[in-house]
Amino acid sequence: MKIYTKKGDSGKTTLLGGITVSKDNIRVGAYGNIDELNSLIGNFVSNCADKKLIDSIEKIQSNLFLIGSYLADKNEDYIRPVNLKKLEKETLTLEKQIDGWTKILPKLTNFILPGGTTLASKAHIIRTNVRKCERVISKINKTERTNKNVMAYINRLSDYFFVLARYLNFKEGIEEKIWKM
Repeated sequence: MKIYTKKGDSGKTTLLGGITVSKDNIRVGAYGNIDELNSLIGNFVSNCADKKLIDSIEKIQSNLFLIGSYLADKNEDYIRPVNLKKLEKETLTLEKQIDGWTKILPKLTNFILPGGTTLASKAHIIRTNVRKCERVISKINKTERTNKNVMAYINRLSDYFFVLARYLNFKEGIEEKIWKM
């Protein structure tokens, strides 16, 4: 089987359920951003040696595939809201991890500059990409109702990668750089 179909050569693509749309359709952009985010996370994992963290992050990648599928399914023909119910539990899992790291980190009283170790820097890049995904999903939400579990999960995911970046720097003894005006 060939990987290319040539169907997109005209600037059109087909969403799940058979709806043909322009490749600049907001849904195509949204699931494209999720795909880009997932690839960035894969790059992070390929540089990470912590098996427990890798397992946690690969679960996130799986959740992002679910979210991308949901975004590609305008009529919810395949990814029904009941399938997204699991994101409630997954959001709580993210919160638990965030709270665990936060307990051992120095209290944050200022804005910090993104950076530090290579992995922490990658976590910051991922965080900003999560926010990009969130903005596009929010645009969809203005004209179509989007699943609340998707929005909550994506919102929490940016917090997860922010705190993860801080944790990775803390673990390596890298001092956070405070933003100064």
